[in-house]
Amino acid sequence: MTRLTRPRRLTGPILVTVLGLVCGCTASPEESGEPPTSATPTKERPTVDVATVDLGEYARDLYELTNDVRADEGHRSLEYSDCAEQQAAARAEDLVGTEELEHAPMHGVLEECSASFSAENLVRSVAEPPAVIDAWMNSSGHRENLMSEDATRLGVACTLDDDQILCSQIYLGPADE
Repeated sequence: MTRLTRPRRLTGPILVTVLGLVCGCTASPEESGEPPTSATPTKERPTVDVATVDLGEYARDLYELTNDVRADEGHRSLEYSDCAEQQAAARAEDLVGTEELEHAPMHGVLEECSASFSAENLVRSVAEPPAVIDAWMNSSGHRENLMSEDATRLGVACTLDDDQILCSQIYLGPADE
């Protein structure tokens, strides 16, 4: 996941290695990130049939579950954002067929969506949405994005990537003034 708050500048690309269910690094302009983390689904956890999955429903579930877990932790719900969803869809599509999930700089998202803050969580998996949220909550950087008080809006988009589902969550802060 990447995080960016204006007026900071990103100094280079942030690279994420795919290991198991989810992985990523915390990235802000001042830090290079922490090592990738992974969470592998257990055999007891159900998986999604990618041949029949409704990607829109899968993305909606990630959005709703994000707000549920935020509420459980005492944080306000995030408003749905068309702009964030469009940015998430473009990011997910750009990653189809790649071996590694690589976060792109967030400057374009900030400008396009008129936001003062932006962050991203990525996943490539066949896990059910609750397992994805659990994995993100057990990864410090992903959890930081999920619980960010700077975030006020969220968009989620998913696409098929071979035999897995690839999703991007884009978090946005208030409109940049």
